[in-house]
Amino acid sequence: MMRYGKWAGLSAVHNTAPGRALLINSITLSSCSSWLNPQASPFGQNPHTPKDIYSKDLLVMELTITFFTGKSFPLTAPLHTTVRQLKSMIQECEQVPSAKQRLSTQNGHRIDLKDDSRTLQDYETVAQFKQKVQNKEGVPIQQQLLKYESKPLEDGRKLEDYGIKAGSTINLLLRVRGG
Repeated sequence: MMRYGKWAGLSAVHNTAPGRALLINSITLSSCSSWLNPQASPFGQNPHTPKDIYSKDLLVMELTITFFTGKSFPLTAPLHTTVRQLKSMIQECEQVPSAKQRLSTQNGHRIDLKDDSRTLQDYETVAQFKQKVQNKEGVPIQQQLLKYESKPLEDGRKLEDYGIKAGSTINLLLRVRGG
């Protein structure tokens, strides 16, 4: 048994899930000095530090912001960050007005991040969560059978589709190999 809200963000700090990227319009990268200054960050953490950001129950996601030009940069944000807050972070770093940003996530399926009031955590998929389990617990994805309220979780769906929130209990069952 695992508590989703307790450790879900730990592995994301150290291992960015492949294919996780947010797309915004074509612009040139520039320095983002206020976000590089921990005191200037609204979260009290340096969102560009790639390791050891987990502290005092702060769960984070490590994102790769990818522009249509192909350029990208890492950005770490707490799971409770809303899409609106993420757009503000990108606006401050890149001087692109939030209203002109179109964000989406690529995790096998394209998911547009349209609702500014929803958090990044709301968009996490079962497949991404399985990757975190593999990274944290060492259980291969192929052997994982995740259940929530006795219902099996399907890879292509979001955790939110099942009503899973921070603090929810997800059961991990191991599939037997061989025969």
